Amino acid sequence: MQDLIEEGNFNEEEANRGWRVGHFIKDRPNFTTDLAEFQWNFDIKEGSSKGKVAYNKKSSTLTILVEGEMVVDFPHEGKSITLSKEGDYAFFAAGVCHTWRTTKPTKMVGVRWPSIEGDQMDCDHQ
Repeated sequence: MQDLIEEGNFNEEEANRGWRVGHFIKDRPNFTTDLAEFQWNFDIKEGSSKGKVAYNKKSSTLTILVEGEMVVDFPHEGKSITLSKEGDYAFFAAGVCHTWRTTKPTKMVGVRWPSIEGDQMDCDHQ
C-alpha cells in the first residue's frame, strides 16, 4: 500500500544517477510514475560527462543549474549552452541529440516528461 505522506532527504538517499521520480523507480510507489522524471543530482564532479550523445524519442527535458557550471551540447544543431549561474536552464524537445559535461563541481535538477521506458536512444540510431 502506498503511503499518503512521506518525508526524506534526497542528499542522503541513494539514487540512479540522481533520478528520483519516474517509471523506473520500482521500490518507492510514491515516486513511480509515467507522467514525468525528476533528477536531483547534487554531487556531479568536475569533468563529469554524459559519455554519449543521445536523444529521447517522445520526452522533453529541462535541466536547471543550482550551483557549479555545466555545458549542454547539441552537436547536430551546432549549439552549446553553458549553465553558469543559479537558475540557468536548458530546455530541449524530443528528438534533439544532446550530451553534457561539467566544468566545475555541479548541482542540478532535471525534469523529463513523460517518463517512457526505452525512450532514450543513442544518436547513432536516429
